[in-house]
Amino acid sequence: MYRQCDDRSDGLSFASALDGIFDPLDSGSAPGGSVAVEIDGNVVYRRGFGLASVASGLANTPGTRGRIGSTTKQFTCLATMLLAEDGLLDVDAPLRRWIPELHPELPPVTVRQAMNHTAGLRCWVDLVMLTSGMSANFPESEVLPLIARQRATQFEPGSRFLYSNTGARLLSLLIERVSGKPYEAFLRERIFAPLGMWDTCLPSSEYAMLPALACPHIATGQGFRRGMMPSTVLGEGGLVSTVHDLMRWTAFLRRPHIGNAATWREMLEPAHFPQGGDGTYALGLVDERHRGTRVLYHAGAVLGANSQMLVVPEHGIGLAILVNRSDVSATELGWKALDALLGEKLTPAAPPAAGATGAAGFYVHAGSGRTMALEVIDGRLCFDQQSQYAPLAADGDAFVLNQIGFKATRLEVVGEGSDAAVLLEQADGALQFDRVNPADSLPYLPRMGGRYFGTETDTEVRIHADGPVQCEIRGPYGRSLWRLEALCAGSRGHEELPGFWLLRPLGPAPVRWIAMRLLVRGTAVRAIEINTPRTWALHFDRI
Repeated sequence: MYRQCDDRSDGLSFASALDGIFDPLDSGSAPGGSVAVEIDGNVVYRRGFGLASVASGLANTPGTRGRIGSTTKQFTCLATMLLAEDGLLDVDAPLRRWIPELHPELPPVTVRQAMNHTAGLRCWVDLVMLTSGMSANFPESEVLPLIARQRATQFEPGSRFLYSNTGARLLSLLIERVSGKPYEAFLRERIFAPLGMWDTCLPSSEYAMLPALACPHIATGQGFRRGMMPSTVLGEGGLVSTVHDLMRWTAFLRRPHIGNAATWREMLEPAHFPQGGDGTYALGLVDERHRGTRVLYHAGAVLGANSQMLVVPEHGIGLAILVNRSDVSATELGWKALDALLGEKLTPAAPPAAGATGAAGFYVHAGSGRTMALEVIDGRLCFDQQSQYAPLAADGDAFVLNQIGFKATRLEVVGEGSDAAVLLEQADGALQFDRVNPADSLPYLPRMGGRYFGTETDTEVRIHADGPVQCEIRGPYGRSLWRLEALCAGSRGHEELPGFWLLRPLGPAPVRWIAMRLLVRGTAVRAIEINTPRTWALHFDRI
């Protein structure tokens, strides 16, 4: 283990508290990561923990490079804004001006909406993983054609927030086409070199070998396997960096000198919704309050690695964490570390939603088939985000969820038992989700069995009436396998054919479940729609 700390003489002695967070992850036989803290531009704590590669036995250090995932997006947005500052583009103009390949039926989406996730674009990463599986080798050259086959947005652009990697992917292409330079070359010239971020770069592919780059590790029941994305990622999440480089960036964010004042006003301006509410997601950065203190941040993840970057302007603090294993969350570590750094300067944490076990279960929005779940973890009610659990806080008779993009998501459970419903309120609107109960799928599969085809993904879905694989999704470059689970409405009587279903993965997957809705004409299933966390109503017609 490499560790260096410099406790400040003003009494802020935090090294032992931070060691208490990271020591349990410092193993000589398992992957780990690295962490650094700067205060007023001075690095006061940095260390590596665990291995950069289980195969080689090399340890992580503060100089070890790691995949930063979606933390990349803030660099992509700043690069876009610098081009606007240069007079080369208008961020409120349609993306189609620079990306004419987009489907002609796609509603106009602006550059700004692509930056703040209000465009309503389906997430191309979700599409690839769903249709071709985690182990697919999806060609980089096929990503734009996949995006261009999408005929519609998931809502009116600008009206809602939905996180999607597609916007930043298109921004990467925009940066190249407007600047006339490769994405990485433009960022290196305008951002990385001026800041001295010499270890930050974009690998040419998932197979690229870079000096001092930690290997991503996916945890399995038998240990770890190498994590690789199913296709090359660019400005949506492709950068690698070190915590040392990210300390330069966090200090810069408090006193930015690349980009003018108008650029940074827009960089930090959150999304505004027509319903009257404001979000917390600006242009590649989240700006919200944590226990009474303003924090700028963005986390990121790829398969087998994840990151968190936090800046506390009021206290001059910057924090960066890189993790190279899938079963440890840099986001959770980051909030714990921030609490240790600020201590009594923070307001008391909201009381946990304890003792609400009766609310646990699945809920469906009947109009769209979107499905949500509440789960009790360690005695605390949590929102199931399909890839991880988010604890709920009590708010009188309701619950509050901290969710990216929103100041607060409020959930109110009405009714009891099988007649319960959840009213979910966010800055961009409110929806009601009705209680459903998982049931055996086998009695219904013969009526659903067959083949379904989706033109927007060039993908076939096969539902089998028997055998261990009940749903097989076959794309051009791979497949994913699923078990089906019916969702039945309780007191409204037994449904002859349930309209809503869960798909649970039969192999490694980034989610525990996704949702499916049946579209029925008369008594026959004519089509299905699949909802992932970032892609809604993906349509497949029966053939």
